[in-house]
Amino acid sequence: LRRRQELPLEDLPQEEAPPADWDTRLDLEAAFRTLPEEIQAVAVLCLLQERKQREAAKILGIGLPLVKYRLRRARELLAQSLGKEALP
Repeated sequence: LRRRQELPLEDLPQEEAPPADWDTRLDLEAAFRTLPEEIQAVAVLCLLQERKQREAAKILGIGLPLVKYRLRRARELLAQSLGKEALP
C-alpha cells in the first residue's frame, strides 16, 4: 500500500468566496418571484432572456401593447422591491 502524503496547508486549495454580486443576484431573484405571474413571464422573457418585445408577445400569445405595459410595470415593481429609482 502506498503511504498517503500529507499536504502542507499552503498547498490545499483555498475555498473561494462567493462573488461580490452574489447578494445582488439573490435580491434580484427574490424580487422577480414577488411579481404577479403574468408580469413575471414578460419580465423573464425580456429582461433575463433578452428577447425582443415582439417575440415575447408571440410566445405569450398577447398583443405588443400589453407586453410593453407589463414590461414597464415589471420595471416599476422591481425598482420598488430593490429600492432603486428605476431600472433601464
